[in-house]
Amino acid sequence: MLNCRKISRYHLLHPLTGYIEHEDVRYQGEVVELSTAGFRVRLRDTPREAFIAEKNPLAFGEVAHKDQNISGFGEIRYVRPEGSDVLIGFKWDDVHADANIEKSFSIIAELIAEKSAGCVNLNDGVVELSGHVSSALADDIQQTVSPKASRLSLRECTSIDAGGLALLAALEDANVQLIDLDAEMRALLQHYRQEGPA
Repeated sequence: MLNCRKISRYHLLHPLTGYIEHEDVRYQGEVVELSTAGFRVRLRDTPREAFIAEKNPLAFGEVAHKDQNISGFGEIRYVRPEGSDVLIGFKWDDVHADANIEKSFSIIAELIAEKSAGCVNLNDGVVELSGHVSSALADDIQQTVSPKASRLSLRECTSIDAGGLALLAALEDANVQLIDLDAEMRALLQHYRQEGPA
């Protein structure tokens, strides 16, 4: 179930098509994270110099999924080089955030149902996983788990793959307490520990 009280960043196993229009140039890329506030897009073989956020952060963004489309003005929050690619964090302006929230929830819900989107949140010292759990969440989990947040809840987990099971087993081995596992999840994790990856 989507948590409407939080702006959760959903990592996408299968990127969506996204666009950034900046300084009158339109770039097509791969949306690798999506939230109701904006998205993160990877632009292949694009120099960082094409985006000087400090100089002019204003841009137009667009995300496409099947017959649904989210678009509007906003700003580039960061530009991170990744080899010959760049990762761009884009945030809708207030008007377009309000206009796009229902569309964003709809797409995220579809992606969760398709087992291709999951996210990590911290709530009252508990690390919460929701949606599809896979190795795509590893970096966020590593950054969120700490001695003060050493419990990990799977209450909102809807599906998991072999990479996600390997991740949970490694976390448990590192003394992270897994909580809110249903019977099916416990059985999958136990089977993974006994049999290894399928």
